[in-house]
Amino acid sequence: MALFMTKDKRLKELKNNIEDLTVEDFFLYSEKIVVPYELIGRNEEWRKSSEILLYVLKSTMYAFEYFSEEAFNEEVLAYIAKFGQPVDVQYFKKFPILLTNNTIIANSIKHKPEEFLKLLSNDDITKEVIEVLEKIRFVPTKSDVIKFPSLLTSNKLVNSRLADEPTLIKDIRDLNKDIVVTAMRAGYVPTKEDIMANPSMMEYSDLMLKAVEKDPSIVAIIDEEYLNRVIESTAVEYGYVPTEKDILAHPYFIKWTNLMSAAIKNDPSLIRYITFETFVPHSILVDALKKYKVTKNDIINYPGLTTHSIMSE
Repeated sequence: MALFMTKDKRLKELKNNIEDLTVEDFFLYSEKIVVPYELIGRNEEWRKSSEILLYVLKSTMYAFEYFSEEAFNEEVLAYIAKFGQPVDVQYFKKFPILLTNNTIIANSIKHKPEEFLKLLSNDDITKEVIEVLEKIRFVPTKSDVIKFPSLLTSNKLVNSRLADEPTLIKDIRDLNKDIVVTAMRAGYVPTKEDIMANPSMMEYSDLMLKAVEKDPSIVAIIDEEYLNRVIESTAVEYGYVPTEKDILAHPYFIKWTNLMSAAIKNDPSLIRYITFETFVPHSILVDALKKYKVTKNDIINYPGLTTHSIMSE
């Protein structure tokens, strides 16, 4: 490179010899002129140089397109992350290595979250990314929640979606009180199919109560540990009457006063299933015994029956 030369001539010399220049030559020319970034793309060694990329980044964050992915080493990624400016989604498509830096992702996702999420996997949804999405009040779609279960760790993100689409709760396995309350406020009432598909709903008594008010037969699919007196009495109040098949499928029904009272009043023969654990009003049992005669076979086949005080009267 000649020592005394005008900037125009030096630039012309640079262009004429671009393909044969070294990384060292880049910095020598940069001391004399501003090297056009587009020329970097014409020199294979320059395109792969982390040193040159780092130098360029100190002037502009938007010269990525002239480099190849080999130029993005840890030092370069750390500088981009520290700079704090968003990187356009197009560069993540061209240079997937950018996705290996959580800070770069968090800095960038806030501008085009919908497009950005298309590039990510659930492992990329870090605490930092979630904080950014919360800050910009991002509302995930149902497909977002399914693709990125990590979004469910944020009540803010989940609730923003549930407010418009409460049925999304069916797909959330790690429920909490805030999520359930938001869904209920938006009018959600689970069906029998919903509860069977997502049994964790049973843990929320208010949600189960709403379900039973709409379909009292749902009481028969609620696990015993989640059944309570309010749910039980509401099911009966809204018309549920256990059948013999129900009692056989749910032996614990014999401990629930309202359920067994309704069952025996409807079918006196179901008195066969009572035991010392059954607390049904005396008048209902007396009436049942008037309508159904307990046989010797009943005593043999239903030994629990003899443990109830009504049989000693």
